[in-house]
Parts: sequence; structure tokens; C-alpha cells
Amino acid sequence: MKKEEVKLTERDIEIKKNMLEEAQLQADILETTIIPIAEKEIELNLPMRNAQYKLKQNKQQLELLKRNIEILKKQIKEGKEVVLK
Repeated sequence: MKKEEVKLTERDIEIKKNMLEEAQLQADILETTIIPIAEKEIELNLPMRNAQYKLKQNKQQLELLKRNIEILKKQIKEGKEVVLK
């Protein structure tokens, strides 16, 4: 398989803009609500193993969303993406 650059259609760009908006909303929810709650659970000594696992999992999900947001922004700006063929 090799990487190939493909020009995006207007429809592709619209879909990516919607994906970007959804990813940004998910990242905001994680940052402002879910992660702070998990941190508070750990602070209050709720079942530690579960709370620490949830916090780690949520932080990983947030990092993945942030990477995806940057990729989507770049694709929308340039109007193209790299695909494997």
C-alpha cells in the first residue's frame, strides 16, 4: 500500500466540518465536565481503581480527539487528504 493525496469535494469538506464540530464538542465535554468529575472522584477517595482508570481513559480519549481535530482542520484548510491505496 502507498499513500496518495486526494482532492476533497465540497461534500467531503462539509462532512469533515461536521466531524470537526462533533469532535470539538466531545473534547469540550471531556475537558469541562467528565475529566473534572473523575478527578473529584479520586480526590474524594471513591473506588480508586475504577476512578483512576476512567480518568486515564478519558484523558486518552481527549488527546485522540485533539489530534483528530488538528487533522480535520488541516484537511478542510487544504481541501485534500492522504489515503492508503
